[in-house]
Amino acid sequence: MVDGNYSDSYAEIDLMELLLVLWKRKALIVILAVAAVVAGFVGSKLMSPVYETTLPVRITEPLAQTEFTPKVPTVAEVAHFLRSPSVLQAVHRETGIGDSWESLRGALSVETPSNTNMVVLKAEAGSPEDGVKLVETWFHLATDRYNQSTRRSLAAVVDRLSHELETSQGKLASIQEQWQVYSKAGNVDSNAQKVETLSVLLAEYQREQQRLLATIDSLDAQV
Repeated sequence: MVDGNYSDSYAEIDLMELLLVLWKRKALIVILAVAAVVAGFVGSKLMSPVYETTLPVRITEPLAQTEFTPKVPTVAEVAHFLRSPSVLQAVHRETGIGDSWESLRGALSVETPSNTNMVVLKAEAGSPEDGVKLVETWFHLATDRYNQSTRRSLAAVVDRLSHELETSQGKLASIQEQWQVYSKAGNVDSNAQKVETLSVLLAEYQREQQRLLATIDSLDAQV
């Protein structure tokens, strides 16, 4: 009992002394509190606000697929392309936002959600308008550059296939002439084997010609 009363009395004395000390220094405490509030207010005014704009993009396959169509890029390849210096330089030239294109490295980022065929374009700017301008310009410029590269690749394929088609048509014409010569010959039996062989070649080159024409038409629709 004695020890308990002594502890309670001791604690009460310490608390009273603490309150007296705080009361004596109330002016300093008020000054510090006001200074903290003012510093926080001024800091919030001086700090430039940052607005974030996002744009989800889904990576899809072309509607017309052929053996010559460029493969669809992976999500990682798309993210790397979006962050490439050539794309960021084009965004900086087009928008005029940022001190240099290098400064856009921190303002523009790409997220790749797991187990999806999507990338998310993110832009940080000092105003919502600049954020929207950055992310939209970024998307359109990157899309245009990728499409131009794809068109050049497809155009080269079309040129090569057109040359193959021209060669195939020449061979087809030659075979047709030989077939007509042998089929009109007086001795059909002696030329039967040659006519049959030429007929097989004729059908083969006709199928090849149709395949090349269909492929060129499909690629022309994408160029």
